[in-house]
Amino acid sequence: MKKIFLLFISISIFSYSAHTSAQKENKTIEYNQFTELIDITYFYDNGVIQQKGSFNINGLPHGEWTSYNISGKKLCVGNYSNGLKQGKWYFILPTEVQTVDYYNSKIISVKNTQSEDIAALK
Repeated sequence: MKKIFLLFISISIFSYSAHTSAQKENKTIEYNQFTELIDITYFYDNGVIQQKGSFNINGLPHGEWTSYNISGKKLCVGNYSNGLKQGKWYFILPTEVQTVDYYNSKIISVKNTQSEDIAALK
């Protein structure tokens, strides 16, 4: 608990001091006290979200990550578990969606389907 408290204090100080510089770097960083994750959103120069996701207290990607094109359309949705790709990742292609199933960042299977069939992409 002490480690988490110290991390929270460090992140608070970092977030306060980095808030101005983060805007210049086209990203926002926030500590989510409920999930104990660091939420980050990257932006294109035009202000549209480029990518959003979270890092755990060890600095590894954790949870759902979503990538967008410069117009704001989803390109990819997937999950990390302590820095490793896990489960189904959806890559949105012009005419279909490629579903890649990962286990510990290793590809287990690949399947192409119609985008209307995937609820996670809506």
